[in-house]
Amino acid sequence: DEDVRVIHPPRLQDLPLLDQIARGAVRFCNVCGWNGASFMVEAAEPVCPGCGSRPRERSLYRLLAEGPWTYRGLVVATVGVHACLDGFLSRAFRHRRLDSRAAAEDVGEACLDLILHCEPPSAEEGLPAALCTARDGLKAGGTLIYMPDGRMPSDEESDRLALGEGFDCEHRLPYASSVVEYAPQVALICRKHSDVSASDTVDNLARVSSATPQKAS
Repeated sequence: DEDVRVIHPPRLQDLPLLDQIARGAVRFCNVCGWNGASFMVEAAEPVCPGCGSRPRERSLYRLLAEGPWTYRGLVVATVGVHACLDGFLSRAFRHRRLDSRAAAEDVGEACLDLILHCEPPSAEEGLPAALCTARDGLKAGGTLIYMPDGRMPSDEESDRLALGEGFDCEHRLPYASSVVEYAPQVALICRKHSDVSASDTVDNLARVSSATPQKAS
């Protein structure tokens, strides 16, 4: 984007585009490389005409590309992630797509290194369901990246839910770019403490509940 420019290897023919990006004079998709005067607008979101990426996919791509997970042979499962990222995911990981309606059943027991969860939350699902799937499916030390299409829990609620399922939770602030047009939502990066059993989860929940201030009646 206009603040961070990485190109491998540098080529003279790329310099005009890099200059346009630096000046904010063009829109650029970091997923597929498309560039033009403006993104398409669908449901009030800027959508890439080249690959169909939305702000959330462009944010998730950057988060993964700058993170410690890629090109290490890690096993990743995705829930609700747009197909525009399939090519990148198949190159950078051992990738499997989960059925969002039965994600917990689709995941083998403690076989995954990383879960990317972008499914829109409903009243019955959202972060608690994503953490439950991650608790059962991730290896010890594995990571859940939660970036849903919709409302996020508060930081305090996210931390409470994550600790209750045996995770530490990092709140990654959104990227800013008028060129790439990233998502405005915070991404949650939840890291599994260790092999967490059902009894561990009960103990964690009890500890969190006892530490939560109670309102006076």
